[in-house]
Amino acid sequence: MAANHEDVNKEADAAYADFIQRFPEYAKTSALDALRVAEYRRLDELGQVYLDYTGGSLYAQSQIEKHLAVLHSGVFGNPGAS
Repeated sequence: MAANHEDVNKEADAAYADFIQRFPEYAKTSALDALRVAEYRRLDELGQVYLDYTGGSLYAQSQIEKHLAVLHSGVFGNPGAS
């Protein structure tokens, strides 16, 4: 029998609380958790983990939005064609 979503959340919350109690230093990383939710939410939505930061990092959501605003604000074509 499958557990319902609410039961799973309660179990996860209890496990997290137990983990924090045993490893209180981990709570100091909450800013990284907030950054992941704000800027890299697509990783969780797609069920992915990105580990290769040696060549370059992932682009943040705010970068996508700023670049999209630039694209919306102008007409960009072939600069060699006049």
